Amino acid sequence: MNVALTIPARVCVGVLVDKLGPRLMYAALLSISGVLCIGLRPRSFFRRPCHHRFLLAFVGAGFVVGIRIISDWFRGAKETAYAQGIYAGLGNFGSAAAAVTLPTLAMVYGGPDGWRWRSQQPGVIAIVYSVVYYRGRQRTYRKVRPISAQKGAAPWK
Repeated sequence: MNVALTIPARVCVGVLVDKLGPRLMYAALLSISGVLCIGLRPRSFFRRPCHHRFLLAFVGAGFVVGIRIISDWFRGAKETAYAQGIYAGLGNFGSAAAAVTLPTLAMVYGGPDGWRWRSQQPGVIAIVYSVVYYRGRQRTYRKVRPISAQKGAAPWK
């Protein structure tokens, strides 16, 4: 169910990336996902972790920001496609590594409540990294012009 939310989230984030820039949007997505990861921990009701997990689908929209950053770095079509392929492949590899590593660490170090602590740890790391990323990265991206303003582009009819 949460994958279904990723599709409209990518559209919304894409629009915001064009308006606000990738630096701000990536830092904001990291912070929001960190807060949602930390929100998974409480034992209150089953619905609360389910709602947080559902909202974590917005994290998948971070892919849009990364694609925009890569398209700003590489200008040639062959370079851009190659770089985006590496970016997508490493993202999938990281997801698979986390799917194996985090449950293992939860079993080894946390006991029966280990998953609560291990779901909180990436949230704290994401919030810290969002601040580091926002402060450390310069605004080097290009402004996107509407299609009708681009040279040689004709508006759709």
